[in-house]
Amino acid sequence: MGKHGFHALRHLQGICLLANWAFTGIFNFFIVIPEILATLFFGKILKHFLGSNTLYAIMLAGGMLLLAAVLALRVEDKD
Repeated sequence: MGKHGFHALRHLQGICLLANWAFTGIFNFFIVIPEILATLFFGKILKHFLGSNTLYAIMLAGGMLLLAAVLALRVEDKD
C-alpha cells in the first residue's frame, strides 16, 4: 500500500469512528429523554392522578408494558 492509500485508510477509519460516536449519542437520547421527562412529571402524575399510591404506579407500568407487547406484535418483518 502506497503512502496515499495509507492516508485514505486512516481517513476512512476516522469517519467510521465519528459515525459510530454519532449513532451512539443519538441512541442515548432515547434513554435519557424519557428519564428526564419521568423525573420532571411523574411525581405530579403520582400525586394528582394516582392518589400518591405507589402500587397504582406499578400497575400503570405493568399495563403500559402489556400495551407495548401487544403493539410490538403488530410490527411486520419485511425480510
